[in-house]
Amino acid sequence: MMREGYRRAVTLLLVALLLLPFASCSPLTVSLSKGTYRPGETVTLTIQGKPNTPYAIEVKDPVGALVAVKQLATDSEGKASFSFTLPSDARLGTYTVYVAGGGESATVTFTVEAAPPSPAPPPPAPAAVAAAALSSARSRFQLLLRAFFILNQSLGPLGLEGVLADVSKGIAEVNLTLRDAEAKYSAGDYSSASNLASGASARAGQLISLAFELSVNALRGFAGSLRNSTSDWLVLALLNLTDSVLGKVSPTYVDASLESIDLASKILLAAKRIADGVQLEEKVEELNRKLADAEKTLDAMRRRVEELEGKVGQLEGEKAQLSASLSRAEAELSSARNELEQLRAENQQLRTQNAELEQQLASATSQANTARIIAVALLAIGLAAGFAVGYILRARKRA
Repeated sequence: MMREGYRRAVTLLLVALLLLPFASCSPLTVSLSKGTYRPGETVTLTIQGKPNTPYAIEVKDPVGALVAVKQLATDSEGKASFSFTLPSDARLGTYTVYVAGGGESATVTFTVEAAPPSPAPPPPAPAAVAAAALSSARSRFQLLLRAFFILNQSLGPLGLEGVLADVSKGIAEVNLTLRDAEAKYSAGDYSSASNLASGASARAGQLISLAFELSVNALRGFAGSLRNSTSDWLVLALLNLTDSVLGKVSPTYVDASLESIDLASKILLAAKRIADGVQLEEKVEELNRKLADAEKTLDAMRRRVEELEGKVGQLEGEKAQLSASLSRAEAELSSARNELEQLRAENQQLRTQNAELEQQLASATSQANTARIIAVALLAIGLAAGFAVGYILRARKRA
């Protein structure tokens, strides 16, 4: 419920912002202190609008780069004023001031022209040049430290503070260079001190630009990943708003860029939390579906268990019968084994008796053969004797 209320509130806010330019309004006037300025001069503009009403101010240079941004409220008479100083190297040409608030808007322009040449000042002393270079380098270094600290605070909640590791190393190098410059200045080597300080100042400026570039790229990458992981319209609207805010970042305007990056980080954090909430809802719905499927599966398994429990009782009865049959079979097998052992013993005895009988048969066969030979010999002798006796008798008869 709280998340739904938050989404409704954000929706109403976005609708209000979209409808703001079309609301009924009274005339808004914006005036400047003058129409032409020089680089380094202060521009003052005055707003005459609705009483106690917030107004947003943007100032852009001739190429559309943001020069100044401010939000302020009018007093009870509907008046408010805002002043800012042009950089010493401000672009020449026509600048545009945009003012919007209270359902109305106005635009005015002014011109920045080059200052007339002034007589060249006498060359400063080396010590003064070195001191000025050191002062400028220290200021630029302090600006770098402040930008690094603020950027880390802005990127930290998104887990992106590691993207500034190279900037951290560069800060340490610039710090060492500044110390060397200060040492040279103390030793009276003003030329070396001035060169080192100028190098440190230039390097600090490069690191500021690098810090902004790395931060913007990291936030755009984070937004791209988030865009690819969700289709929620509110998250996509916040991502588009983030992209618009990051488009205003420029190392030329450090304070405004730091505010833009901090705002973009906060918008991305809100978008991530909304996307995480949407993903959580989708996961909960998916888990509910899986739980319903699991309950159906569990019911089917319960029915199956009941069926198996009925079959278990039947199988246990069959198991008892099989156990009894197995016992009987084991008893019969044991009896058969005993009978087999007896048969084996009897077979061995028969084999022994058979061997003895074979020996006896061989002996008897040998004896029978001898008796046959003797009988044949006796028969031959008898026949011979008979022939001899017959011969003798026949001989006697002839005699």
